[in-house]
Amino acid sequence: TRRSSDLANGAVDMNSLILGQNSAVRCYAQDDMLIGDKDDYSFVDGGGLTGLNKAVQMPARYPTIAAWGNKLVVAWQEEQFASGVILGPEQIRAKMYEPSTTAGWPPAAGAWTFIDGDHASNGLNRNAKMRAQRPSLTRYGRGQGGGAGRIYLAWHESDGVNYHVRVREMFRQKVWTFMYGGASTGLNRHLNHSALDPQLFVSAQDTDQAQLWLVWHEGNSSCTGADRAWTGADDCLAAPGANTVTVSRFNSDFINPSWSFVDGSGAAGAAGGLGFFASRVSENAHYTKLAEFKGGVYAMWSERVGLHDVVRAAKYTKAYAHPRTGALVGDAWAMVDDAGGINTDPNQHAREGSLVAFGDHLLAVWYEEDGRAAMVRVKAYTGTGVEIGRASCRERV
Repeated sequence: TRRSSDLANGAVDMNSLILGQNSAVRCYAQDDMLIGDKDDYSFVDGGGLTGLNKAVQMPARYPTIAAWGNKLVVAWQEEQFASGVILGPEQIRAKMYEPSTTAGWPPAAGAWTFIDGDHASNGLNRNAKMRAQRPSLTRYGRGQGGGAGRIYLAWHESDGVNYHVRVREMFRQKVWTFMYGGASTGLNRHLNHSALDPQLFVSAQDTDQAQLWLVWHEGNSSCTGADRAWTGADDCLAAPGANTVTVSRFNSDFINPSWSFVDGSGAAGAAGGLGFFASRVSENAHYTKLAEFKGGVYAMWSERVGLHDVVRAAKYTKAYAHPRTGALVGDAWAMVDDAGGINTDPNQHAREGSLVAFGDHLLAVWYEEDGRAAMVRVKAYTGTGVEIGRASCRERV
């Protein structure tokens, strides 16, 4: 299955539902149906046994997909492989489907072409000798319609000690360009921390106000461990604030690209500069997601409170002039989860959530333990509370 974050972010904006799964990258399409018709799925990866993988014997995980006009772009992480031997760590691989007068629909396996250099031993990693994981793919269209724009791909990659967030852009000639100033440390806030599970998100897609966002969780390597992802158990017992939500936004300058933290924090690598998220008292912030609702941007994540993980939510408000004084009030985040999270039971773990706007509601979905098993939970937020300055008179989840 595809990650819920990809579906919630609307990465696929075509008249087919595309799904992928682990081990071999597979794609399906669901055709438009009339009421009473049965589900009509067909393979769009050739329908063979091997899927879209570069090395068919190697595990391929965390596929992500985006529609780009009349094209499809798929990315995933895959083991490095050659001559029947595992030679190295995961590589970020990518393929594209381009329609032609002869290919037809659904596309055959041969209609997909590698757009990552098609090398046997390395993909889009900055360093092919280091682990690259958890890709996130999206289309970014600013002032453009019809599915135009550029493709962006983010992932976290190890330097041997810590993980760093990497971002690449593809435009026109299937050429990928790093979009973070070329720094070897990527987009991390702190050079000696690990940044994990980046998620791309676009607000106001295709308008002149469109913005490209990136969210991840970042923490001290002594807490998460070098080259070791958080397991969701009691493996991080360091001081509060060890792993925090980090939000960054692209300046939309394709010639001189840069990213700015959107939480009041200091510059990357700075010792101080704690912003809204980093100053919160929490031990483990993970599973970060962003969504747009009624013109606002919302963040959702899980964080450790005491002995359990609680689902939290916050709303971002752009700078504005105060209605009474006219003074400029800066950008800020505010909690919108009744000050205690949105779990059904705060004494149980709640994790891996996602957000999606649905009509007049923002829906949050996550899994939560009930003492016996993990249950899928869904909650709706209306956002109808009256806000005065930074305080909300009434905002309920």
